Amino acid sequence: MRCLLQGEAEHRTLFAEFSVRALADSYRLPVRRRKNRLHARAMAPIGGAPIVGLLRVVPRARARGQPDPEQFDIDWTCEGTDEFLGHGSARHLTGNDRARYRSNHVEWENCVWRRRTVASCYLAAFMKFMKKSEESALTNWARVAGLSVATTLVSLAAIEMTLRAVGNEPWRVQTLDRNEPTVHEPHPELGWRNRPGRYEIPAYTAGTAPLTQTLLEDGSRATRADPGVAAAGDPRPELWLLGGSFTKGTAVSDQQTFGWKLQSRFPAIRVRNFATGGYGTYQSLLMMEHQLLSYPAPALVVYGYISDHQARNVATWQWLAHLSRYSSRGHIDVPFATVGGNGQLVRHAPQRYPAWPLRTSLVTVASAQQVFAKLREGNRADRREAVTLAAIRELNALSKSRGSEFVVVLLNALREDRHRMLAHLREAEIDAADCAKPLTPDRIVEGEGVHPNESMHALYAECLAKRITGVMAAR
Repeated sequence: MRCLLQGEAEHRTLFAEFSVRALADSYRLPVRRRKNRLHARAMAPIGGAPIVGLLRVVPRARARGQPDPEQFDIDWTCEGTDEFLGHGSARHLTGNDRARYRSNHVEWENCVWRRRTVASCYLAAFMKFMKKSEESALTNWARVAGLSVATTLVSLAAIEMTLRAVGNEPWRVQTLDRNEPTVHEPHPELGWRNRPGRYEIPAYTAGTAPLTQTLLEDGSRATRADPGVAAAGDPRPELWLLGGSFTKGTAVSDQQTFGWKLQSRFPAIRVRNFATGGYGTYQSLLMMEHQLLSYPAPALVVYGYISDHQARNVATWQWLAHLSRYSSRGHIDVPFATVGGNGQLVRHAPQRYPAWPLRTSLVTVASAQQVFAKLREGNRADRREAVTLAAIRELNALSKSRGSEFVVVLLNALREDRHRMLAHLREAEIDAADCAKPLTPDRIVEGEGVHPNESMHALYAECLAKRITGVMAAR
């Protein structure tokens, strides 16, 4: 605000000077003189906007048109406009008499009207005016804020009802209610790993025996009846299996997995099955790096690929939501990767699906967290095939650098994905075995409906056996 005060006579100029300088001293404002005017700059929160004002001291005319030195008028107008802010009059009094100035905005009272004290009188009136204006502005702000909050709540309620009307529901954690044991445990780098122990899993069909799943201390699944035999001093070459639930053998017992069947077929080779349910290509790479810290490099590394691994490699929001919805802990951290401008793999720390307060009660919150998850993902899902190929190349390079052979085995892949993947692997000169076959009802675990049964695992073992024989013979 620029407050411009102008006096018509010498003593009134002094009056203006006292007023401006008192105001400036109080608010620590710069003041400068220009001819017979004094200026001070200030910001005044009156209705949220600054005011530029002109206080004009006009001598009141005596009879015969002569100025009256003891009585004058005061006008306060807004500079540059015709808006009238206040008007009043005052008379120079002596002794202990008091002067009172009133207007529609401000009030001076109980002020001794003398040259040395008039500035403080003006300042008190001005501050009173400012306080009243600030209180008015605060009241208006509170009214606007209250109206805004009410409008927002009504809008959210309308959105909530609309979302529910079209079939949306709040977030729900799904439980399979099968009393299955927890066979995974969190891991800071891998996201999760197999939890060591021997587990009995209820059968998926009535009248059949429970399933047995034996997970060793190193996180691998048993591939023979004496899994506790130490590897120290064992001269046999090793074969490592990497991948997800198809390779691990989810929903079948130990002896029904193709890892067990390969161990039975090749007793001269020690088979270690490090596959873990829910893993993709990138987590399989991390698992291999983790196990190489504890074991010598194997003679052969076999990675079991399915089409679902592509989404897992980039941690799409759908995959994160699925894991969070079906996790007993309510959340799962998933490490993921992207590709850089040179096509190289770029690694990222584990990420989880957002868990916002009230998501289990309000559809709006559940929908908002889904939108957030989509925005956070960006366009990395569009590069999932490129990320998968980059991770396979790193698996191959790591194996070769340790003197190991590397084979990608296709276990289940969509037709287009299958042809593209085989073409990419041939172009990259990476050994591949196409063992994918249609998962017809007679090849899926009855009652579970997702994973291959023992007969399908036998087909996988037969397909891989030919490739293993050729690779080991060439060494």
